[in-house]
Amino acid sequence: MQLITRNVPANHDIYLLGDIHRGIIAHNKKEYEAVIEKIKLQDNAFAIIMGDLIEARGLSHPYFDLDTADPKCCLPESQYEDIKETFKIIKDKIITIHEGNHDRGLSRVYGSKVRTICKDLEIPYGTFSAITTLRDEKSKKQFYKIYTTHGNGSLKSHAGSLIRRIANKKEALQRKLKNLAADCLVMAMGHTHGLLVAEPTRRLFMVSDERKLHQVYSKRSSRAVHIHEDDRWYVNTGSFEKRDVLGVTTYAESGMFEPVEMGYAVIHGRDGDVGDIEIIAV
Repeated sequence: MQLITRNVPANHDIYLLGDIHRGIIAHNKKEYEAVIEKIKLQDNAFAIIMGDLIEARGLSHPYFDLDTADPKCCLPESQYEDIKETFKIIKDKIITIHEGNHDRGLSRVYGSKVRTICKDLEIPYGTFSAITTLRDEKSKKQFYKIYTTHGNGSLKSHAGSLIRRIANKKEALQRKLKNLAADCLVMAMGHTHGLLVAEPTRRLFMVSDERKLHQVYSKRSSRAVHIHEDDRWYVNTGSFEKRDVLGVTTYAESGMFEPVEMGYAVIHGRDGDVGDIEIIAV
């Protein structure tokens, strides 16, 4: 766990990029490098890297597959060097970099390569999970907090209706995250390669003023010590790994995983609050 503070302008965009998986031919290199360039060129754009930077499978790993390995960066060491070069382009805009389960598979034996990259580029190391406090770059007043983690487990539903399946996944996402950082307005995880946003839900209440009854909607504060679980945003941050590649058998194909949207999420901060969270499918 890590605690991070970042000063940002009142109007900002924070890109949540994760599950990059550099080092295999299923990595969507074109779209990943396109969003890096987009962040570089956009004023007031920042990024949180959600983990699984590389495939991180050594030659002796049971899941290593020469057919799907990128011949230009086959070994984990070269994969990390390659991804590090892409981070250099936007290093001043990266708020933190998380370690994912693929990264941790190596770090338990060789030490954290993600931490080394962060040290080399002078970026706060996000460990597996972090709470980031965003503050006004001028007044230093707190805007809101974001909880980010690489994530674990899955978000599945076998309901017959697509509407019900999406609703079930949103509920599962909220249930998985809600108790981990109750003062965070945005809670996000990667890992599942899913791209999903669950918006805050307004609730209608009855109140009185000693003379009459009134109907009022719930109101949230982005700086509350405890933000009600239904007043937060929950995000599953997508990936840059293709399910299928012509001519080879990928891990996702052999596992019979369902197709999922590749892409990322963007927090649109407006006037120091979350205006919207957009999912970008690529």
